[in-house]
Amino acid sequence: MRNSNTPWSMVRFGNIEREINEMLGHLRPDAQPVRATRGLHLGQDEHNVYVELIAPGLKADAFEITYEDQVLTIKGERKSQPEDVVRVLHKERFEGSFERKVKVGVTVNADAIRAEYRAGILNITLPKAEAVKPRRIDVQSA
Repeated sequence: MRNSNTPWSMVRFGNIEREINEMLGHLRPDAQPVRATRGLHLGQDEHNVYVELIAPGLKADAFEITYEDQVLTIKGERKSQPEDVVRVLHKERFEGSFERKVKVGVTVNADAIRAEYRAGILNITLPKAEAVKPRRIDVQSA
């Protein structure tokens, strides 16, 4: 049990402890590899839902993106360099597969979803279905 009088006693709860472990993870002997994706942003306007995933060092064909029941799933894999090409002295970069799931929260036109990967950022545009887009109602005078 931690001493409740230390500053570290406050980081047991919520995301703070997880974030500190990610930042300082390379200092721990039991540290897990750094995640392949560093951040995900979700936004929307009246026409689209936008997902931006920071995933440096991959190629566009490394991603598998699916959409089902208002959940966008992004899978990918970062492959390691063969040891016979480069002798690794120290490694902190994540290698292997990853998966992120995003609950979109609105109905989208799945046939019109677009994805683009450039400069380490995956941008996905999910057009909202017509039924959920805001509609202007004209008022008639009598």
